[in-house]
Amino acid sequence: MRFSVKAVKAVINDVFLPWLNAYKFFVENATRYEMDSKNKFVPNGDIHRETTDVMDRWILSSLETLV
Repeated sequence: MRFSVKAVKAVINDVFLPWLNAYKFFVENATRYEMDSKNKFVPNGDIHRETTDVMDRWILSSLETLV
């Protein structure tokens, strides 16, 4: 199996960096939530069933088409 530096850089740019940026964005906002509200951030796996926000519904609908 051969690896080229160019191909590895392309995978890093196309896959890893977007994932890392999304992760950093999430951590930053979870930390900000904890500081502002003085509550610990606890993920809710059922929030997609509970939300009534139109934008949340639209994002979740778009996400469902990817799976």
